[in-house]
Amino acid sequence: MLHKDHIGKERENILNSVGFPKKLHDRRGYQLSGGEQQRAALARLLAVKPVLLILDEPFSAQDVESQLNLVKLFKQLNEEFNLTMICISHDLRILRNLANRVIILKDGEIVESGITNEVFNNPQKVYTKFLLSAESLELTYEEIKAKQYS
Repeated sequence: MLHKDHIGKERENILNSVGFPKKLHDRRGYQLSGGEQQRAALARLLAVKPVLLILDEPFSAQDVESQLNLVKLFKQLNEEFNLTMICISHDLRILRNLANRVIILKDGEIVESGITNEVFNNPQKVYTKFLLSAESLELTYEEIKAKQYS
């Protein structure tokens, strides 16, 4: 059975790991900002010691600075907790900085996959090339989806 002091220290370590300020530890969810709520949710996930995290568009409602902070946090958590992470995102710029490997999907089918730098620096498929060129034009996902490339 876990000792109460051990549980308190474990809680503190996890909250510190996700950058959740001590002054907010006793607040209710509705009293937190969106970013603080996201960090609290991540801490709850880490408390169960997962081996895999699936992140579904974790950057979509974030400003650029928050996105960069999350990338840094996810990299740190990957190392600290030895977590495997699957990140689903339409933002290729973020994936360049976060993912070791990437899978490009179109209509639910794998178009291309491999080591992130290799796929992004030397794409083999037309659709991957299109996505990478659209990234530099800053097209929205809806604009990209409206195009029919294979």
